[in-house]
Formats: sequence, C-alpha cells, structure tokens
Amino acid sequence: MKACVRNGYQVSLLCRGKGLASKSEMLDRIRVRRISLPGFRRAAWAVKAATFPLFFNPIWVAGVIHFLRKEAVDLLVVRDLPLAFLAGALGKMFRIPVILDMAENYPAALMAYQNAFYGPFLFRNALLPRQYERASLKLMDHTFVVTDEQARRLEALGIAASKITVVGNTPETDSLSAPFTPLPGSCQKDNEKGPNLLFVGKLDAHRGIDLLIRALPALQREFPGLTLTLVGDGTERVRLGHLANSLGVGGSVQLTGWVEFKKIWTYIAESTVCLIPHLRTEHTDTTLPNKLFDYMALGKPVIASNCAPLERVVRETGCGLIFLSGDVTDLQEALRKVLSNTDAQSMMGRSGRQAIREKYNWGVEEKILLNAIEKISIHTPAGGILPSRA
Repeated sequence: MKACVRNGYQVSLLCRGKGLASKSEMLDRIRVRRISLPGFRRAAWAVKAATFPLFFNPIWVAGVIHFLRKEAVDLLVVRDLPLAFLAGALGKMFRIPVILDMAENYPAALMAYQNAFYGPFLFRNALLPRQYERASLKLMDHTFVVTDEQARRLEALGIAASKITVVGNTPETDSLSAPFTPLPGSCQKDNEKGPNLLFVGKLDAHRGIDLLIRALPALQREFPGLTLTLVGDGTERVRLGHLANSLGVGGSVQLTGWVEFKKIWTYIAESTVCLIPHLRTEHTDTTLPNKLFDYMALGKPVIASNCAPLERVVRETGCGLIFLSGDVTDLQEALRKVLSNTDAQSMMGRSGRQAIREKYNWGVEEKILLNAIEKISIHTPAGGILPSRA
C-alpha cells in the first residue's frame, strides 16, 4: 500500500475492526475503513465472531458492497483466500479488476497448522479448501504469489503464467540502517558466553523447532557456552520449555515470548547463526518465510531445512547450509561446520547481505508490484486494497 501511495495512487483499505478503533480514519495517506459491529465495541468476543473474514459472512458482504458503492475503486486487491471469492464475485458485478494477494498455499497451510477447529472441514486432504481455492482463482484478473514454486503450482491448476506475478517477502533495506540497542536478559550478552543460535517466528509444531532443542546437548559438549534463543510465541511454547528441561539444557534456551517487530533486528544482530528448521510439507515447499531475508539482511549465516524455496535461495546466494528436514543428526553436522569455522560464518554473512542489496530487497519487488498493477489497472490512479484481516 505504501508503494502505491508513493507512486501517486489513492489507496483505501477495508479491514476488520478491532477494539475501540474508529470506523474510518486516514493513516499515512491511506483511507482506512473498518468492518465492525455497532453497539458491540466493548464485547470483543462478539465482534470477533461476527466479523470473522469469510466470503459468505453477511456482514462482510454488506460491508464490501457499501465500500464499492461509496469509493471510486478502479482496482481491488484482496489479501488471501478467506475473502477472495467475495472480492472476485463483486469485482465481476461492479466491473472492477481484482488481484488476489496470495501469501501462501492456504489449503496446505490449513493441513500443516493442525488446528482442531478446521479438522472436520478438511477431509484429510483439504478437499473443500482446494475446491474453494480453484473457484476463487478463476474469478481473479491476476494473482500475486511469494515464490516461484507457488507460481508453478497455480500454473498446474490451470492459471495462465501471464496472470501470475511473484512478489517476494523482502525487507526495506533503509529500515536496517538504525543502530541496534543491546537487549537486557538475552542469552548472549557478550562474547564470553559463546555462540548463540536464533529462531524467530511462531512456535508451532510444523516449524520443527523441537529439533533445535534436541540438537543442543551434543553440540554443547563441543561448543561450550552455546545457547539457543527462540523469539516468538505459539502452541508449542510450553512443550518446548519442558523438552529443554528434560534434556538438561533449560538454562541455555531462552523463550522470549512475543516480541515487537522493531526489536527483532537486535535479536538477529546479537546472534551467531540463524535457523529455519521448518518441516518439509506441501505448505513449506511453496512459501518463503520473511525471516530468511531478515537474517540475510543483517549478514548472519543461515541454516535451513530442505524445503524447496528455502533450499533454492540458500544455495543460490551461498548464505548458509541446508539440512534434511526432521533429521537432527544432519542439523548437528551443519551447525558444526558453521560454528567451527568463523571464516565460513563471515563468508556466508557477506554473501547473504550482497544478495539482499542486489536482488532480494523491497526496492526490487516494489517495481515488480507496480508494473503488474499498471498493466491491470485502468488509466486513472485510484485503487482499493481489501485484506482478509486487519
């Protein structure tokens, strides 16, 4: 949205209202309109349930129709699948081109998350979400994806390559120029404490984080003072703490809980090696976590599992090493190679930063995004952005 605003587009955002947020306001030259329940502003549970972003939710149907009638919308961008069919259908009705901003392989993600609430609707293979995805894609004038692998998946579903654009989750390099303040209470306060391993992100089962803890005891015998920092929260946080204690490494594992995004950079800056141990699935084979590029931007060596997009970028850039998903022995071997060789750490870090400067940065992706928008949108620079959630 900021890229569109910077380049002369008028941008409106229709999103889900939360708490006491106003129904309409201007933020950073973006007109924000929120879907909420009048009279229930303090009943958070009622608002959350009633405004859940689904294509058949009557509150969203009415809200989007009202939005399209009131705003001069020349292009509609819908964020992710839950509201995609609604945006696509109304786009046809109002004769407005629609772009689906597809952050991930949603049907595969629902399988990977193993959420009990979605279980009855998945039929073991996400049959209904896959059918819904196909129906939604047919209504789109264009689709943004985050990886080449996802683009190829959509082509296999019958979507023309000319209707797909890869726009990566890459960082704005200008935001990395600020100095980083040392964090109190981090596992690594100074160089005397030894190397620090870092994972940033949600602590959920499909991310393979328990592998990092299982790898720690043997590595600590070779690298005294080795610590592990897990930045984030999730369904596995308590279990991971118990696992660390049961393996005798509880004092070497820091579970920070949720952390403000602006502080993430300091955790990365203080680390020695950054990790992405995601289990390889259909989901992780078609998406790229933002953390990879954040690690690279700060010049940190990366050790990642062999999920297809991760392996492609890590090997292409030389920013780190790949290990076999779910294999603790292979993970330990990769860590040994990096931890025992400071020259290799520096070389991988430099390679990652160079790749960010030259290719994997928002300055590059912004041009790709705007080029796609300009090809699809009408001549007047006005647009609407419709995400699935605020």
